Amino acid sequence: MAEISNEGHESMGWCETLSPSDVHMRHVMGVAFGLAFWQQITGSEAVLYYAGTFLDNAGMKGKEMKLLGNMLVGAAKLLPEFWVAASIDTRGRRWHLRVSAITMTVMIGALALSFALHLPSAVVVVLLCGFMATFSAGLGPFSFITASEVIPLSYRARGMALVTFINRFVSGSVALSALSFAGYIGEGFYFLIYCVVSMASIKFYMTNVPETMGRPLEEIGAEMKKHAGKSMARAMFF
Repeated sequence: MAEISNEGHESMGWCETLSPSDVHMRHVMGVAFGLAFWQQITGSEAVLYYAGTFLDNAGMKGKEMKLLGNMLVGAAKLLPEFWVAASIDTRGRRWHLRVSAITMTVMIGALALSFALHLPSAVVVVLLCGFMATFSAGLGPFSFITASEVIPLSYRARGMALVTFINRFVSGSVALSALSFAGYIGEGFYFLIYCVVSMASIKFYMTNVPETMGRPLEEIGAEMKKHAGKSMARAMFF
C-alpha cells in the first residue's frame, strides 16, 4: 500500500498528476476528475444564472414575479446547505451523491416535460427550486469533499487544483452555451438532453465512487485498487 500512504511522499509533479504512471493512481485521479465533471455537466449553473430567462419563456410576466421566482430559486439552492452542514457526517458521501443524482434527474426530466406541455410558470418555479435543492443537498458540497478524500496526500495539492479547473471549465462552458442552445432547440429539448446526461451520471456514482466517510486513506485505496484495471477515462466517465 506504499502508493497510497499519507507519509513519506514528496508532492507529485503536474505530469504525474495528470497522467499517473501507477495504474491504481490513474483510476483514483479519474474518479476525482469525474466528480468535478459530473457535478457541473447537468446544467445547474445555467439554471441559477438564467432562471429569470427560463421563467420568462415559461410565461411568467412582470418584473416583480420574475424577481420573486429568482429569489425562490436562489433560496432553494442555499437552504439545503444548512442541512448538509448539520448532517455531513451522519450519512455517507456516496449516499448523498447517489440520491442527489437520482432526484436531480427526476427534476430535470420534469422540467423538460413542463416546457413541452406548456405547463403554468408556477410549476416551472417549483421544479427549478427542486432542481437546485437536490443539487445543493448532494452534488454541490459532496463532490469536492469526496474528491479531496480519495486523492492521496502526495497528489492532493495539484490534484485538487486540476479538479477545480475541470469543474470551473465545465461550468463555464455549460453556462455560456445555455441561452443559445436552449433558444435553438427549445427549453423542452434543452432540459431533456440534460436529463439524459444526468441519467448517465447516476452510473458513475453507482459504480465508480467509493464511500469515504470515516475511512482511512489506506482502506479507501484498497477498495479502489480492485478497479485498477480501468483506464482514467473509464474511471472518470463510466
